[in-house]
Amino acid sequence: MPFEDCWHAGADGRGGFRYDLQLPASGVQPFTTLAWRLFHLMGCYSGDRNAMLLGLEQGRDPLLQRAHTVASATDALDLLGACQDLWRRFLHEVTDETLNTPLGERAGDYGEATGLDLVLHQIDEHIHHGAELGLLRDLYRVQQPVHG
Repeated sequence: MPFEDCWHAGADGRGGFRYDLQLPASGVQPFTTLAWRLFHLMGCYSGDRNAMLLGLEQGRDPLLQRAHTVASATDALDLLGACQDLWRRFLHEVTDETLNTPLGERAGDYGEATGLDLVLHQIDEHIHHGAELGLLRDLYRVQQPVHG
C-alpha cells in the first residue's frame, strides 16, 4: 500500500482476501488504492444485487469469488472485463418496464429509484472511478525511474 490509513483490496497476507469499506460512509473517506478502485468497479458490475434489482434471473455470481486469485494487474483487468461483460448482458436482458418502474422494497432505502436510476448510477461509478484509475496510473508511471 502506498501509505497507512488507505483502503485496499487484495490478499490479506493470511491466505484470504481483504476489501476495505465502511457503510454507510461517514466523513472524509480514506485514500483508495488502484486495486481497491478496480475491485469496487468489479463489484459495481457483477454484484448479485444488480440482477436482483433489475428482476433478472441470476444465481450466485462466481466472478467476484475469483478476486482472491488476482495476482497481477493483467489478471485484475481481465476480471474487470469479465464483470463488465456480465453488466452488458444485464443491460441487454432488462426490460423497458423495469427501467421505468420503481425498484420497490427489494431496494431498501432506494425503493423509489427506478431501474434506470440504477443504470445511471453504475455509469457514474464507471466514469468517476475509471477516471481516477487513469489518473493514478499516470501519476505512478511518471514517478517511476526511467531505465535506459
